Amino acid sequence: MHLFRSCLGVACMVFGCLVLTSAAAGAEGTVTTKSIPFAGNARRYELYIPSSATDGGAPLLVLLHGSGGSGAYIINLWRADAEREGIVLAAPNSLHPDGWRLREDNPEFIKAVVDAVVGDAHINPSRLYLFGQSGGAVYALTLAMLESEYFAAVAIHAGAWRHGSELRLTALANRKVPIKIIVGDRDEFFSLASVRASEEALRTAGFPVEVEIVAGQHHWYEQRTAPQINASVWTFLRDSALKGPPHFTSYPY
Repeated sequence: MHLFRSCLGVACMVFGCLVLTSAAAGAEGTVTTKSIPFAGNARRYELYIPSSATDGGAPLLVLLHGSGGSGAYIINLWRADAEREGIVLAAPNSLHPDGWRLREDNPEFIKAVVDAVVGDAHINPSRLYLFGQSGGAVYALTLAMLESEYFAAVAIHAGAWRHGSELRLTALANRKVPIKIIVGDRDEFFSLASVRASEEALRTAGFPVEVEIVAGQHHWYEQRTAPQINASVWTFLRDSALKGPPHFTSYPY
């Protein structure tokens, strides 16, 4: 518990500085805006159920938007991939426009979104995945440590831990969740040094981690770059599955 509170303090300090950016059940093949009550707030997320989703249980990919983005923005960049591969998408919005915060946007909120999606779609519980971009990527890395037995695998784009103290979060994971990091070699906000430091910390702690450096690519995630990134992400995620039901860990926020 002491370790968790120490890591929680570090994470809250870091996320406080990061800049990120109808209620009817979603019809297949369309993006719908949903709302759930959480901690006294009406929290919005976007839902996409592809027409190709199978009744036997589709994979669910939770998308965490990046700097200046939104759930609506990031989910639209994944629609073609989701339709082709039969992936259900859920893209929540951070509570505050200035960033993802561990206290307000804690794992309990992410689980509440997943639980709501399960009420709308047939989901394979052993295939819950997480993808984050930019500030959402940093938060996804932290969620991977906190909920390593909940997500089958995690992938991020244009993000990494940038502070040495964040690397201690690896001690919180109960499972060595597979992680993929994609970053351009011209990224303006996350240096290759920070990516390599994150990779080293994860490998040292025993995580299976894959790093992809994209030559000539900058930080931005947009229509031009998303197809290549998404294809690489899904190729990595799709073969990972939990051996049993997902286990969610609650913390005293």
